[in-house]
Amino acid sequence: MPRILFALLFLATAAYADTADVSVALNTVPSVVTGGLYPVTVSLHNAGPDAAAGARVRIEMTDRRFVPLDKYPSCLVDGDAILCYAYDFAAGETRDFALTFTAHDSPTPISIRATAITTNDPNPANDSAGATVNVFAAVDLHLSVDVYPSLQPRQQSQVRFDVRNLSSTPAGPFSALFTFPATLTVTSFPDHCDQLDSANYRCDFAGLSFGIVAAAFQVVPDDGSHSATVSGSVDFNGDANPSDNRVTLDVPVYDVAQLVASITSPDRLDESRTAAIRYHIENRSDVAATNVVVETFAGFTSTIAGFTADGWSCVPKGSEPGLRCTTPTLAPREARDIVMNVLFPTRELRAQLFASVTQTTPAEFRALPNFTTVNGVFYRVFNVTNALDLGAGSLRAAIDAANAQCGNDQLNIPCKVAFQGSLTIAPRSPLPIVTAPDFAIDGAAQTFIDGALAGDTDGLHINSTIADVRGLAIRNFARNGLLLERGTAQVPTPNQEQRIVQNLLTVNGLRGLMALRFQGTIAANIIGNNARSAIFLYPATNTTIRDNRIGVAADDSPLPNGASGIFIGPQSNNITIENNVIANNSDFGIAVARPVTINIAANRFINSGQRAIDVGLDGPSPSEQTAPAPSILSARYDASSGDTIIEGSGVARAYPRRETLYLYANAADVAEGHRFLGTTTVDRDGRFVFRVHDDLRGTFVAAAGVILTDFGDIAWRNSTELSARLRVD
Repeated sequence: MPRILFALLFLATAAYADTADVSVALNTVPSVVTGGLYPVTVSLHNAGPDAAAGARVRIEMTDRRFVPLDKYPSCLVDGDAILCYAYDFAAGETRDFALTFTAHDSPTPISIRATAITTNDPNPANDSAGATVNVFAAVDLHLSVDVYPSLQPRQQSQVRFDVRNLSSTPAGPFSALFTFPATLTVTSFPDHCDQLDSANYRCDFAGLSFGIVAAAFQVVPDDGSHSATVSGSVDFNGDANPSDNRVTLDVPVYDVAQLVASITSPDRLDESRTAAIRYHIENRSDVAATNVVVETFAGFTSTIAGFTADGWSCVPKGSEPGLRCTTPTLAPREARDIVMNVLFPTRELRAQLFASVTQTTPAEFRALPNFTTVNGVFYRVFNVTNALDLGAGSLRAAIDAANAQCGNDQLNIPCKVAFQGSLTIAPRSPLPIVTAPDFAIDGAAQTFIDGALAGDTDGLHINSTIADVRGLAIRNFARNGLLLERGTAQVPTPNQEQRIVQNLLTVNGLRGLMALRFQGTIAANIIGNNARSAIFLYPATNTTIRDNRIGVAADDSPLPNGASGIFIGPQSNNITIENNVIANNSDFGIAVARPVTINIAANRFINSGQRAIDVGLDGPSPSEQTAPAPSILSARYDASSGDTIIEGSGVARAYPRRETLYLYANAADVAEGHRFLGTTTVDRDGRFVFRVHDDLRGTFVAAAGVILTDFGDIAWRNSTELSARLRVD
């Protein structure tokens, strides 16, 4: 035989003798719920005697929906299968491939087969393995809990329980029980939950097809506690895997310094376009903060002209107009300031001012971003220096100048009318309508505008996109004291609110305040002795009316309005009315047209000419469909406990709807709200029991409700009228 042929035969025989017996094992779960996750582990074992060459395994299944393969770098999609590579591995070695798949949505079994492929396996009989996963149309709920930010003594955190449906079978209504230790004070809990006792809360859920439903609790740890254990459980009959329906978490409490940053700036720039902006950093805790870092920022177009920062080591942030300041320690209850002198490109503008604060904390500690931002407003100011009706220094001239100078370009710069000294201004004709898009007027609580000689006109008529009216006393006008419209000009700021704050609007021929398309805040005003309503909004959105005295002076003397205290027109949305005194109005305390979503919280209602609250402008409407008035069924004094116990009914609780009741006591035989007693909620049967530690015998009690409908991604509130009154026995 030729030598070359002999050599080739020898090599071939040697290569064939280099063998590796690779076997396949396949492990998975016996069953899974529809849409659920299930693991599949394929193991390749080389029994030798030699290394396996080019080994790989092909996984085929009747339903191949897997967690993305970027989690498995050795595997790839190969047509209708998955191909995982072991390459060369030694005798005696095992290679595992653990993948996760998602079951289909129908209750049909899933067949899985794994086949090994090698170049030198002499025993193909053990090169494959199979399994079947049965799929059941069942529900698999999974409960988890998280705390953010980390717990700190006396600081608020959120404990959030999440319920997921790991299957594709919808879960019907279910409930959950959540428990908190005595070292945690629950300050607020979800509207779909009931407090059973000091530790336990029961929450109802309408069901869950996919995604997550949650119950978030606000908690405050006590002093001196080092950990807190919270737990929860889901109650759902027929859950395929009830073992993950319970959760317990032991949470440490970190005694970390609480740092708070605030920013103040003037309302105008000086002649050199510079302002001193103060960043105030305070440690409000009883422990020191270490390695504190403060970063400041004052708008992209500004320049740092200088700074003072006692106790800080500061350096400019390079191209950004800000500083990076550090200190090794900020002692308990200590506060330090950083004052930046900032040069701006123009004298009038709005600028976002920022500060971020960090400190050294334990590695496990999770803190909320300590980031503060304010809207720095630097006005072009028009001073009113005298009480004349015309000429330089007059209010009329200031409004004309603001209209001319502040709305004649696309910038719509902020303008402000300010008053020097205590002035009483008596215009002899209508004042100009304010048309500056970004407008403020501040009477410093000592400016009176008297319309007795102005003719048939409104007092101050403002047509601005942003309006801030404060500190004015507007009286004796033939029409509305303050007429506010929302302008259409664009203002370069995301905050387009209007604010009516700390004004006195009295003795006007129509309303104290009439606002069209209002959005913002009406707070701390006194509005009375007007011929029509005190506040008339037509319509309003995203509006808060709070802390006003309507129909009553600061000394409680009556200032009756001729119509309603507050009128909310149709097409209004997201209105909150709280903590007002609404008294002596000839019609309703609050009159609400439809359709309106409104939250009438705790207020005081005294001496209304008709009803304290009228929803729908239709008089008493106890059967009104979306927000029927509650009923007081009994009210009695319990001498043994010293409590007055009020029982009644409201809207039966059915997720996603829940009703909160506001209870009131009245000295007279009326259904009003002379004295606010507190709140309670209505249970699943539509009943409530409210206790107040006071002897209210002889008084008359009534209740009003706020019905919350909350679908998670959308929610609204509808307020009811007051119930009929009932005498406490």
